[in-house]
Order: sequence, then structure tokens, then C-alpha cells
Amino acid sequence: QDEFYGGGVAVFNSEVVLDAVVLRDNAACRGGGVYVDNTQGISAVVSNSEFDSNHATVCQGDEAFGGGGGIYVTHAGDAVMIVNNLVHDNTTRRINTAAERGSGAGIHVQGSASVLHNTVWANRSDTCGGGMTLWDRTAPALIANNLVWGNFGNCARAGGRDLILQGSRPNEAFQVDMRNNLLPERFQVQHGERHYSWFDIADFWGDVGRVSGDPQFLDREALELTPGPGSPALDAADASVPGWVATDRNSASRVDQPIRDIG
Repeated sequence: QDEFYGGGVAVFNSEVVLDAVVLRDNAACRGGGVYVDNTQGISAVVSNSEFDSNHATVCQGDEAFGGGGGIYVTHAGDAVMIVNNLVHDNTTRRINTAAERGSGAGIHVQGSASVLHNTVWANRSDTCGGGMTLWDRTAPALIANNLVWGNFGNCARAGGRDLILQGSRPNEAFQVDMRNNLLPERFQVQHGERHYSWFDIADFWGDVGRVSGDPQFLDREALELTPGPGSPALDAADASVPGWVATDRNSASRVDQPIRDIG
């Protein structure tokens, strides 16, 4: 279906557990696969699911907020968890070149949330943040053990193609607890309109345990996106994070060594 909010699923201020579903080939202005509005701080969990080839078009009059080809969450808070999902081949597109938004082709989160153990790959955006966009955090977001790689955004520099931390207020402090993610060498932080800074992960106060490099998926063509031999994601996760899950989306154990795997 083609909707303004949530082409596949739309949730407004209701407790929801969206678990073990496949959302494919849906379209909307916000949240091609799923849209969650959590203004009232009610529990919302999106887990163990696949978001494939969903599409968000930044519609007329919604240029400031559109995006999230796979997953779009607004007014997120501590009660929102995005865990153990495979998010791939989703897209966002602007209707005009003046639109400032349209990012987060894979996952777009406005507010704080726990985003854990997701694999975000091969998503495409007309703007930056082809993989994931975190926007306007009012409390620390927890971003841990995710594999965000091989996404495309129409950015002047490659770092913003996979991940953007974006704030609408100049000089806003980015309160993000980033732990043990597989990410590119550099990513983009935006303060206010058209003010961009580029950071090496090592210079960013909220990140520890990050790794980078080709995840060596077992079989990309067959969408077997489990990290294979030699992957920097192996034995690189942090099992101490709140909300840790011991199995992956396919119910396979993450424990093949004393240390767990990213993704």
C-alpha cells in the first residue's frame, strides 16, 4: 500500500511488539516499512524482522520530516527498542532538490531509543544517511552492536553515506552512547541547517569498541548477511549493554567464542 505514514505498518501511541515479520515493497512519505509515533512514551519494540525494498518519498509539505525507507520512529524514548533486524535495499527520495531531509533510508530515529544488533546494508538515500539517521536526541540514545555498512547517500563525503547524527539546533550536544558498532571510518554530524562537521570516530566522545572494514558476509547475493571468516564483526560485540539478546534474527546463538559478534 502507499500511505503518508507507514506503508506497511503505522503505530500511533499504542503499545506494540512487531516481531519476526517481513515488510517488503511498501511505500509512504514517512516510514516506507513501518512508522511509529511514540509521543506518549509507550513501549514499542521492533525486533527479529526483515525490512526489504521499502520506499519513502519526502512528500510535498513534509520536506522537514520525511524519510525512513525501512523504519521511521518519531518521539522515541527509553521505551523504544529496535533490535535484531535485517534492514536492506530500502530507499528514500526527495521530490525536489530543496528538501533538506529524506535521510535514514534504512532506519530514521527522531529522539532517543535503543538500537541494537541490526544489520543495515545496501540502503540508498537521495541525501546523506543512506543507512541510519539519528535526529534531535533529547536524552542519550543507545546505539550498540550494529553492522551499518555498504549504504549509499548522495553526500559530498563518504562518511555520511552510512550514518548521520543530526540536530536542528546549532551547537546542540549529541548525547549518543555508541558501543561496538561496525561503521565507516568517518561519519557526519549536522548542527542546525547547513552546518556540517566531519568526525573520526576516535574523536567522538560517545563511541567505544568500534570496528570498521568489509563485514565479509557469507553470501551477499543470497542475502546471507551473517559475518563470515575474517570479518571484523566477529567477536567484537558488547554483551553488557542493556537489552542484549543472545541469539540473532534466525535464533542462532551469538556465542561461538567467549566474545559475541556484531550484527
